[in-house]
Amino acid sequence: MKDAARHLRDALASDPGIRVTHLPPYLTFAQFPSTAEELRADYDVVILSDIGSDTFTTYPLEEGQPLRPRPNRMRELTRFVREGGGLIYAGGYVSFQGRNGTAHWYGTTLAQALPVDVLNVVDDREDTPEGVRPHILNADHPVTRGLPWDDCPIFFGYNKSALKPGAQLLGTIEDYPFLAVGTFGRARVLAFTSDPCPHWGEYFTRWDHYARFWTGAVRWVSGRDA
Repeated sequence: MKDAARHLRDALASDPGIRVTHLPPYLTFAQFPSTAEELRADYDVVILSDIGSDTFTTYPLEEGQPLRPRPNRMRELTRFVREGGGLIYAGGYVSFQGRNGTAHWYGTTLAQALPVDVLNVVDDREDTPEGVRPHILNADHPVTRGLPWDDCPIFFGYNKSALKPGAQLLGTIEDYPFLAVGTFGRARVLAFTSDPCPHWGEYFTRWDHYARFWTGAVRWVSGRDA
């Protein structure tokens, strides 16, 4: 699917107070900052969706050069969050455990930061070709407030997960978390267990309130929602 991320990228860019940098996985592998300090210098919030955990623990091979020690970007990203950097973690075929476990986020340091548990299963995807609607449990939270959730479109799938103790469950999809928030160290963290883009989120991207939801989520996670 060609540049499916444009839906979320364009939605965020519609807010003049949000500057967006988008790295698809092949560029993340090569260009993602190596340390928490580098991240903090340029970013308030990191959004992850449809990207495998090993993208952050491996580097491109340097032609003709021997392997050399490099910072563990998974641990550095986790430190960035612990020290106050916002995190939004969204679902997809290569999120959570993902398709046949290829995303492999279970047991990673960053999984500790999430308000939901990544399940220790081979494949946590639940495809729903019939379409299912999320059920919002808390419409008064800053992330959900003021949006007509009764009109929220259907989704064509999600990643199964489990709410962590102390986290806030804002919405469910079937019997699993759909939207959850929590804190990790000094940071605010949000988990969205379906895909913000097609194909699971095909109809969601067309929702009149799609951009408002995502810009509000980023502002809340960043701590600049006042």
